[in-house]
Amino acid sequence: MIMSIRDVAHRVYARRLRRGLTAVPRHIAIVTDGNQDAGHIDRVLGWCAEVGIPCVSVYAAAEVVEAVRRQLVGPRPLPL
Repeated sequence: MIMSIRDVAHRVYARRLRRGLTAVPRHIAIVTDGNQDAGHIDRVLGWCAEVGIPCVSVYAAAEVVEAVRRQLVGPRPLPL
């Protein structure tokens, strides 16, 4: 598997963050700025799962939520 420079940098950064954690929070909140896509949010949630953060709240504008839904499940809207 060939990794991009970005992927390698992300793994190194994530490893550094994990080493620096003295205690794992039980809950974190993420406020998106509208530039995140489903892949980015999925990576952040994956990292939270890896380090054992059980609860994550994601706050985003309605248009961001709809865009992420379309990327994950297609064009049909899902009920909130």
